[in-house]
Amino acid sequence: MLYFLLFAWVKSQTVITEYFEPYKNLINVIFFITVFLILPLLSLWISDNFVNQSEHYKIGEEAEIQAVDSFRSLLLEPWTVVQNFEFPYRKWGDIDIILIGTGGIWAVEVKGYTNRVRNIGDNWHFKNKFGWWKLSKHPAKQARRNAVRLKNYLDAEGVNVGWVESVVLWAGDELNLIVEKPETPVWKISELPTMGGFWQKQKFSVEQVSQVVTVLQNSVNQSKKKSK
Repeated sequence: MLYFLLFAWVKSQTVITEYFEPYKNLINVIFFITVFLILPLLSLWISDNFVNQSEHYKIGEEAEIQAVDSFRSLLLEPWTVVQNFEFPYRKWGDIDIILIGTGGIWAVEVKGYTNRVRNIGDNWHFKNKFGWWKLSKHPAKQARRNAVRLKNYLDAEGVNVGWVESVVLWAGDELNLIVEKPETPVWKISELPTMGGFWQKQKFSVEQVSQVVTVLQNSVNQSKKKSK
């Protein structure tokens, strides 16, 4: 990029007309500020952001495994934990975790970052050396979209569950998370063992749970066949 900008600048020196002559010095100043000040800062920000996104992806995978292990150790039958559920034909993105039990159905979006993260209301930001920035992917919106898509999919398959709940599960360092009046529930892995009363709520019968699990399992099997 720097090479092409320098090339363009050199070429411009030979084609500047008399009309632009009075502004030649100003144009040169703007050019050098852009090349030697703004571009390096922009490159540094892009590089830092890329490294962070790569780290976040790796941590996210580890966080998801930790979350699934936690749920499976806590939720006994008739609860079922489904990981990385993909809708048929990959029409939409996958759902990190689906919880199906007599206490309800939950679409869980798992997040874990190395940076400090804050969730105030429905706003999500992360902090780096340049300050607070909006997360490129809004965790709560992802969870809500997945919940609606899952409900619509189950309805289409003839299983009316009324509603699918959405939740963001924080699986990173809990000291890095700030939460104030979240619009979408935010759980922490350390809090899961204390939620016994929640898991015991009766919203669905065992038969309803079995119907949902069967539909999702059939979808998983279809996806496996198509991937072969």
